[in-house]
Amino acid sequence: MKCLAPMVEGSEYPFRQLVSHFGVTHFWSPMYNVTMLKSNEKQIQQIIRTIKQENRNIIVQLAGNNPNDFEEIIAKLKVVKNIEYFDLNLGCAQVCAQRGNFGSYLMEERDIIQKILQVYSNNQVQISVKTRIFSSIDKTKDFIEFLIKNNVTMITLHGRLSKLKLGCFSGDALMQDTVTLLKDMQKKYVYVKFIYNGGIYSYNQVEHLNQMGIGAMSAQIILQNPMLMTPQESFPILDQYWYDKFEQFNLDQNILQDIKYNEIQSFDITNLYLSVSNDKQNLVIKKQVVPMLFDTKQQRINRIKACYLFCHYCEYASQNNLEVTISCVLSISMSLFGRDFLKYQTDLRDQIVQKDYSHITDHERIMKRCQIIKTICQEAVKRLMDNKGFQKHNYQKIDEK
Repeated sequence: MKCLAPMVEGSEYPFRQLVSHFGVTHFWSPMYNVTMLKSNEKQIQQIIRTIKQENRNIIVQLAGNNPNDFEEIIAKLKVVKNIEYFDLNLGCAQVCAQRGNFGSYLMEERDIIQKILQVYSNNQVQISVKTRIFSSIDKTKDFIEFLIKNNVTMITLHGRLSKLKLGCFSGDALMQDTVTLLKDMQKKYVYVKFIYNGGIYSYNQVEHLNQMGIGAMSAQIILQNPMLMTPQESFPILDQYWYDKFEQFNLDQNILQDIKYNEIQSFDITNLYLSVSNDKQNLVIKKQVVPMLFDTKQQRINRIKACYLFCHYCEYASQNNLEVTISCVLSISMSLFGRDFLKYQTDLRDQIVQKDYSHITDHERIMKRCQIIKTICQEAVKRLMDNKGFQKHNYQKIDEK
């Protein structure tokens, strides 16, 4: 199992569609807060419409603490045949979960969890849970057994403590201890699927987990490297799509041609890392001593071409009233380019995030922004290929290895 984690502004339809080309086998929806969702019939219908038209099974993740709200939402969504599991979020540690008392902040409240899981069981749906570890291995093991006794047949265990809010930027996950626990539980409960999440940066880790019969899940890293779940080094779909569509844009007349450099910027590939895309990035990155993941010039080009394809799926979603938002478009595009790259290509960055104050519809705003980002993708790849504004010798040194 190679799994795309549930992420708000991450695992919506366009990104699910993108990573389906690169080895991902199991797809989580974003987290849906049942209390908020029950008063938004328009969003419910959009979720149903989106999942119905996908040619894959989806795991829908729900969050909250009121069993009645879960009852209402599951009853409406379970009619969608390709929802394979309904997942209960017991792993979110963000401020919204703390304020709303859901996610990992429910882990100590077994009475509430049991009532919610009973709602899942009464609706005769397959039950999945994504949760975190406790400070004690024995307590974590006991909690997993509690979930299994309440009819949970798929469990994702994030190898970080319940109150760490920044995910992979909260420090190293306790991968070895957590995987050892999952292997032991797997032997005892052969009918339960176990998935590990946290600190997965390479395909070798994914393959190692899968060979043990444990699924691998990624969140922040796969947003920045959608090829994480595949051993391939070349991707025909990116090149075919790229060159098929390239002539739609006239680079001699695009929006970037009049932008001048104030000075030549230098981009040192030896200091390239995948960066966090949240408001605490500066605080966290300053504490990073060793870069998390390096990529070569070709890998970065693949990521930017993937951004181009991602924008195509965003346009398709918007045209068909499927699940996509302008914030999703911008957030994932920034991740795929890499904030480290855009730090030096300030003209490109400014065009991506430029605010649009015109009175246009959400659909028009998404379509307009996607066209701009696709043009920027072409300009960025052109600069990378020409080594314009970069330290050429650094790229050659890495690529020759």
